[in-house]
Amino acid sequence: MTDRETVAVKDAEGNLRWFPVADAEHWPPTTLDAGDLYRIGGRWIMRPWVSDVTGEPAQIVDNDKALEWFVSNGYAIPEALADCVDGVRMR
Repeated sequence: MTDRETVAVKDAEGNLRWFPVADAEHWPPTTLDAGDLYRIGGRWIMRPWVSDVTGEPAQIVDNDKALEWFVSNGYAIPEALADCVDGVRMR
């Protein structure tokens, strides 16, 4: 497997955009079906785990979805989501 240099992401209007991975924070998944999570330009970007096979672009996700990803993958919650944790009841 080669190192990824760019990621395609579909915005809310359906436009396809690209960002260089070197410019983003990146968290690889620790579970089989989680996909990769990126933080760039103040946005959370989630790349589906099947995108290497299907070519499906990444999606912009909200703070709640990013928080869910971090919890289910066993990562510490980053500073960018600290305010969200206060309003969420962990089970």
